[in-house]
Amino acid sequence: MSLNYGDISGYDFENSATIRPPAAADLVNYKVLLFVDSRDRDITAYPSPSSYDVVISNPLANVASCRMLSSEILLRRENVSIGSNSATSRIASSGTTMTVSLPPGMYSATEICAALGDVGVIATYDAETRRFAFTSTEPLTLDLTSSDSMWPVLGLSQSTFLISPPPLTLKSTSPAELDGRALYCAMNIDGFKSVRSECNEVDDAFAVIDARFDRVDADQPALANKHFNPAIAHLARLRVSFNDRFGNPYPFPVKDHHYMLEFTCIKNKRFAH
Repeated sequence: MSLNYGDISGYDFENSATIRPPAAADLVNYKVLLFVDSRDRDITAYPSPSSYDVVISNPLANVASCRMLSSEILLRRENVSIGSNSATSRIASSGTTMTVSLPPGMYSATEICAALGDVGVIATYDAETRRFAFTSTEPLTLDLTSSDSMWPVLGLSQSTFLISPPPLTLKSTSPAELDGRALYCAMNIDGFKSVRSECNEVDDAFAVIDARFDRVDADQPALANKHFNPAIAHLARLRVSFNDRFGNPYPFPVKDHHYMLEFTCIKNKRFAH
């Protein structure tokens, strides 16, 4: 017997072990709301609200879609984060290595310049161009290749740079990110891939949380809406994580957050109540 893909009209269900699937007219959708508060997580297993599991006490069957109805996920306003807070230098003549690490927070240009002084770099800042200039008293290499280096706030690339005494001066290649404008994080739920992006750390996320909209009410457009085809047969646990744009766990300014998820499930009318 030859059948087109998806065409079961000619299949002999009566004389086979295959159960005839219900007709579309026999299916009904119903909604389930799930409120998640990160304070309810297992603190021992998940000390940070940037990653945790959500156990669904009454598992869901045949989940066709999920969307975020409302949320309050407060993001921190900072220009130095855990993923971009260090700088290392090596003095050419002696090979001496020096490293400075700043706690996450908002820093002025003056404070950034003072921190670089701890690794032998003399830095100045031009507020008009929003760029730094770097010199030193002796030749050294500024290493910003580590995964937690502060290259974004300095307006440099993730690379190494030769710093020399005047009149040689290294300048920022792009405006320094002192105002912390890149304020968002990726919200991931395993298997709930909804976002497409050229940024690898955001691509395949469930939602992108923007600091401008860190409080979303139910009457506003959903932050995320994921459809599943085929439907998820059994859903008993969600693995949730939040990452910054460098892929690091997001350092929330407050301990906790909450949000409401709406699941659409499919049920056969014969078993619906």
